[in-house]
Amino acid sequence: MQRHTFTALNSTFIVDAEYEFVKELGQGAYGCVVAAKHRRTGESCAIKKITNINTKVGLLESFMRSQPYDMYRKS
Repeated sequence: MQRHTFTALNSTFIVDAEYEFVKELGQGAYGCVVAAKHRRTGESCAIKKITNINTKVGLLESFMRSQPYDMYRKS
């Protein structure tokens, strides 16, 4: 799998080369989010980069409860 990098919201994203950066969406408690587009299909998506999740007690547990389980997979 080939990957590429881009910088958005003062953070470096390393993503599958199939995804193209579109625009910054914002920052929140868990990290920052950008809009992206799948190069081959044109499908839009959001990519969330998790940052500093271990800096606050309970933040990791809160994040895990808030996200769908199927989004956690190793590439």
